[in-house]
Amino acid sequence: MAGGEEGVRFADGCGGALAVDSSGLTVTALQITPGCTLRASVRNFTDLQSPGFSISSRENSD
Repeated sequence: MAGGEEGVRFADGCGGALAVDSSGLTVTALQITPGCTLRASVRNFTDLQSPGFSISSRENSD
C-alpha cells in the first residue's frame, strides 16, 4: 500500500507507553498499560489509528 517504508511513520497513541525512534519506523513498548493505540501516517493518510490493545508483562518461565 505504501510502496515500502517511505511515507510510513508511527506515533505513540498511548500517553508515553510506547517509544518511536527518530525514523518513525521502530516502535518499542516502555511500560504496561491496559489501553493503547498506535497512530500512523501512510502517505496521504495522516490520521490512522490501530484498534485498541493492551501492553502486559511477559512472565519468565524458568
